[in-house]
Amino acid sequence: MFSCKDSVETESIELPLQFVVPASQELSPRRIVGDPGFAENLELPHWAYIFVVLKYNNDGVVTEKVRWQAVNLYTGGKTDADVWQKATTLDDIVYYNKVVFVEPIPGTPNISTLETCHVYAAMSKSRLALSCNNNSPETEEDVKNVTFTVRNELQGELQDIYSTPYNYYEDGKYYGDVKMQFVADKFYANKSLMLYHVASKVDLKWNVPDDKQTQLRITEIRTKNLFNNDQAYLFRPTENVHAEFTAADGYTPAAALVSNSEGTWWAGRTYFYTIPYNTPSEGIFPVHADVKMLNVIENNEYTDNLRMEIKNPDVFVPWVRGQLNFSTVLTGDNSETLTVE
Repeated sequence: MFSCKDSVETESIELPLQFVVPASQELSPRRIVGDPGFAENLELPHWAYIFVVLKYNNDGVVTEKVRWQAVNLYTGGKTDADVWQKATTLDDIVYYNKVVFVEPIPGTPNISTLETCHVYAAMSKSRLALSCNNNSPETEEDVKNVTFTVRNELQGELQDIYSTPYNYYEDGKYYGDVKMQFVADKFYANKSLMLYHVASKVDLKWNVPDDKQTQLRITEIRTKNLFNNDQAYLFRPTENVHAEFTAADGYTPAAALVSNSEGTWWAGRTYFYTIPYNTPSEGIFPVHADVKMLNVIENNEYTDNLRMEIKNPDVFVPWVRGQLNFSTVLTGDNSETLTVE
């Protein structure tokens, strides 16, 4: 464990915190609010990032303190069973519950002046490069604006990054507003916090009608213009802004989602995860996928740039479902239709 910077404190308190992530590794037909997918082989996070904002009110004078730590949950050779506990909700959704762990929180000589304790947390499979590694957040607003670098090698792990959205409220209060209870000379948090995916799942399905299968094949699907090599918000997942796609951007990642195979020529399903973003000029979240199709009769291949424009919800990243419908046999520059539920 480490903190962004060291400081001398006259007193400290220990605050046990418990977090829940929807990292189901079992099939389930249902989804929770804010969960962009199900039936996935999601990896359990190994790293936790805990930000605690403490506000003290001493005779009307409000003092704000921010402390954060990055924690390797598997330190000391721990296994999944040591770190996580399986749980099931009333909705029959499978979660993995992180076991309670204790974080030292710097206090003040008079803890009775503590007014609020806001917890912001994130988890990931691999360690994230956070913007606060060199500059410690000083205020709650700084915490809300923490970003992480979406590196090339991170693209395959976007589905395994979770955080507490800063603007998720319950009963008019930020849902990470934790009340600390003092029992038997120890502090306890009064709630568990659910963490949600920071990446959107884009789920594509296609089906070529029987009467067109002798004429048309799907030979490749690629994504392009993913949010890449840039800074994405950790706690503001629906407020990222990224430049619009241009032809010069090419494909990211380079590997195709679907390659030429008889098993996917006429029907199939694929998905990928992407950091949602708005474009500066249009204020939309565009999803791009290139679908390469073969006109069997002409022996010509054509590529359609399939574009979905998704309006981000206020709090949770969207789960996008697209269905490719083929009403004609592709010739020339004819575009097929992608509909979105």
